[in-house]
Amino acid sequence: MDTETSQEQGINLDDLDELVKSPATDAFAFNEHEEHILELWDQEEEIRLELNLLKAQTGRRHDVNISSLSDEEVQAEIKKAERELLEARSRYTLRNQIIQNVIITDPVLKAVHSGEGVTELEKRLLPLIVERDTLSMVHSVLSNKLQTANSRLATLEKENIQAIAENKELAREMLELANELKAEKLEEIEDARLRKQLEKLEEEVKKARIEWRTMKSLVAGIVAGSGVDWADDPKLLSLVLDEEDELG
Repeated sequence: MDTETSQEQGINLDDLDELVKSPATDAFAFNEHEEHILELWDQEEEIRLELNLLKAQTGRRHDVNISSLSDEEVQAEIKKAERELLEARSRYTLRNQIIQNVIITDPVLKAVHSGEGVTELEKRLLPLIVERDTLSMVHSVLSNKLQTANSRLATLEKENIQAIAENKELAREMLELANELKAEKLEEIEDARLRKQLEKLEEEVKKARIEWRTMKSLVAGIVAGSGVDWADDPKLLSLVLDEEDELG
């Protein structure tokens, strides 16, 4: 069933090991010149970020005379400055992401469509792009399957708890009926056949009582450890906090 579902979504989980392999990515390496360019780019971005933060700090220094403020006002100004620095960093990060996306888009499109003017460096991107897209698709499918499985598991756990609760209630009713029959002494029953049946039933009741108490302890443990919000559910709450010897 899982394989059929995955095939409908474009992925056969039987081939998952092959799909997640990335030989082109593993084998890819920048030459010395390319690595140097990337290092310079990273350094430039760090300097730009520091400049933006320094500008934000410098602007704050001229706005407020700290020496004239109370301790509460100083704390308020510090929080305000921190907030402004975070906002400045966020704006810079967003701007930087937009620039990077624009820079990345053009060579990616050229590599995918292989039009005129495509450089050797851009051609090297194509197998990497294919592997990236494949891994992205696998990740999406597996994430959806995991979410579905977790949802199904939560439903089954709840149904299991409800089924155990129903079994417990049936066991309780059986024991109550047995106790009612037990009120009449066996010696007073003249019918030998009926007396023998009741003696057998009494033995079964004793076994059922032991099983019932064991079941009750298991139910309490399962409910308490299941992660279900049993404290706000009267039925589940009674399962966990039920008196141990309520049926004698």
